[in-house]
Amino acid sequence: MRFQPIWDMNEPTILGYEATVIGVHGEPAAMLFKRHASHIAAFDRLLIAMAYREGKKLLQTGQKLFINIHPRTLSSGVSIPRMESANIVFEITEKTSFSGEVKQELRELQQQGFQLAVDDYGKQFSNLDRLISDWFTPRYLKLDRSFTAALLRVERAQLVIRHTQELCNKLGIHLIAEGVETERQQELLQQLGVRFMQGYYLGYPAAAESWLRRPVAANDE
Repeated sequence: MRFQPIWDMNEPTILGYEATVIGVHGEPAAMLFKRHASHIAAFDRLLIAMAYREGKKLLQTGQKLFINIHPRTLSSGVSIPRMESANIVFEITEKTSFSGEVKQELRELQQQGFQLAVDDYGKQFSNLDRLISDWFTPRYLKLDRSFTAALLRVERAQLVIRHTQELCNKLGIHLIAEGVETERQQELLQQLGVRFMQGYYLGYPAAAESWLRRPVAANDE
């Protein structure tokens, strides 16, 4: 299990950490889920428990632990271990289909005090109608890294990011820009009003013990 910091650049301080998993031989998460395709939900529940057990040691007052949750887990029933719900943000991809079972699970998670984040926002299905739902209230939108990558070469990318940030401000949602890999990207995002960021320039994913052994600062690698 690895943890990557998400920064509040207004302070600057760490908003929280996103938990990610890699195989013992460096296999990416997608490969691991493919390997466990026949029992994805059970595998995902194991990862959620592992992420919480290891990640909660990192959290200081007010910080959040962001944990990805697979659509199959939502549709089959989360059955998560006991967690301090106020510290946990479950990330769902925007391509997650809102079936009746998924809606029920998301409602229950929110009622239990967990917060939700929409991951990879803008990559495939923007699902803007979900933002006007009377029951689905994500606290965070994680803007797909492709927008950050386009900042320096596509002028319209800046326009889209600026207006997405303004929309989030009006809806009371925190926008997190993913894929920040250079100082120039960070500077441009801040100029566009983006406060929260995540990416290799701001910190690589590392084991919890690694973060605990060293002081953390923005741009620390």
